[in-house]
Amino acid sequence: MHLLAGEYVYITHIIPTMTRIEEDTINAMKAVGGARYWDEYWDEVSEMLRSLRRGESLAGSGLVRMARVEETVALDHYEGQTKDGKAHGRGEMIWANGNKYEGGFVGGMAEGKGVYTYTSGNFYTGEFKKGKRNGKGAFEWKGGKVYVGGWKDNKEHGKGKREYASGTVYAGQWKDGKERGRGETKYANGDKHEGRYKNGKTHGEGVYTYAGGIIFMGEWENGRQQRRGILTYPNGDVYSGDVKGCTPSGNGQMSFQTGNMLSYDGDWMHGKYHGVGKMAWRDGNEYEGGWKNGKQHGNGSHTFADGTTKKGEWKDGTLQTTQEVDESDSDSVEIVGALTAEDVVAQNVKAAEANGEVIEIL
Repeated sequence: MHLLAGEYVYITHIIPTMTRIEEDTINAMKAVGGARYWDEYWDEVSEMLRSLRRGESLAGSGLVRMARVEETVALDHYEGQTKDGKAHGRGEMIWANGNKYEGGFVGGMAEGKGVYTYTSGNFYTGEFKKGKRNGKGAFEWKGGKVYVGGWKDNKEHGKGKREYASGTVYAGQWKDGKERGRGETKYANGDKHEGRYKNGKTHGEGVYTYAGGIIFMGEWENGRQQRRGILTYPNGDVYSGDVKGCTPSGNGQMSFQTGNMLSYDGDWMHGKYHGVGKMAWRDGNEYEGGWKNGKQHGNGSHTFADGTTKKGEWKDGTLQTTQEVDESDSDSVEIVGALTAEDVVAQNVKAAEANGEVIEIL
């Protein structure tokens, strides 16, 4: 329904009851508020009003304002059941801005179940109370985003699930339109986060599972993963310490579940041993000292399974010069040349064979 430019309309000020046409007129003038229209005259003569209204009765007497509209104005339009001059029961309301609601009404406001369609292309199907989304319902945005769950005063509240057009899905608790409490987010790339949320962000303890199978258990604050946590790898290896994403970085300890390596405790950088640390092998070997990019580097001490210890300077995993220490005589020191990693393994095998052991080279 529209008021066309050039038409004259009435705005009632003191009228006990009104017809639907009169309500539409009043709503229209409220909607345009500051729109350009000018006063024609004021008239308190009820007889003239009746004449102008072609005999339609305005219940009671009152002050009436007549105005000429200089712009075409859209009016709210309602069809359906009414009570005391207001929408009540089942009906359909189309507002001047183009939004439309079809469903239950109580006292002129949406109540119960209904469908609200926005001119933007968004729409909501669900429960209403006092004109607002309250209860359970589904809201679908034009771009493909969908929320299904609880509502309170037009905001997501309680348990609900939101699916984004990108494929990311959050399911869990909501408060005042934001993720808050326990929830789970599944990302389009296959990653998953389970834990606590606050104000729409990961906050507190949680578990993040990467698509590749690595699992991080730790803390988040305002959406940012904190530095310390536990990483569990698909092969069973477990790391505890400082991390950056799903990569050891800082100080921490790794326990290996397969292969000859048993554990490493020390400094890390970008997932590699870097700084100072101690490595232990299952065959009894141990190394303690400097590391660089995953290899022994700098001053370090290597103790073999037979108790022999070599101390010296390492470079890129190769022992350059060494002091061989005889544990039975701590003053006995032998200086030898560069010793490669292969030399270290060969010496360990030789010592084992002397003791009647069988060593498998991995």
